[in-house]
Amino acid sequence: VDSNDQVRWQALNSIIAKKIVFTNNASSFAQYVLSYIGLSGFFSDIIGMKEMNFLTKPHVYGYKVIEKKYSKFDRIIFCDDRQENLDIANSLGWITILFNPQQKEFEINKNHFVIKSFKELETLNL
Repeated sequence: VDSNDQVRWQALNSIIAKKIVFTNNASSFAQYVLSYIGLSGFFSDIIGMKEMNFLTKPHVYGYKVIEKKYSKFDRIIFCDDRQENLDIANSLGWITILFNPQQKEFEINKNHFVIKSFKELETLNL
């Protein structure tokens, strides 16, 4: 276990809400990757290409699948590394976080929070 793993675990543990993987890959592949890197226990669901009827991000269909499945929640916080995926989520009223390790400083970028490390999740107070 290296310090990056500990930072990721601490950041994920600090999020008290349900954590869902939203991926353009197959859910089974995402589960395999999460297990391989030791993070599978942090997530309660995976929405992958099959669940999105193969209409992958940034197509709005997948976002609507999540909204319908989790309609009892009053907000969705979405973290992604692609601006176009975040733009769709933001247009639906989701709180959006751009994960950009090359970013030099924490800032607000258009309508998205920008973070360069998992550690910065704790500073957002969402």
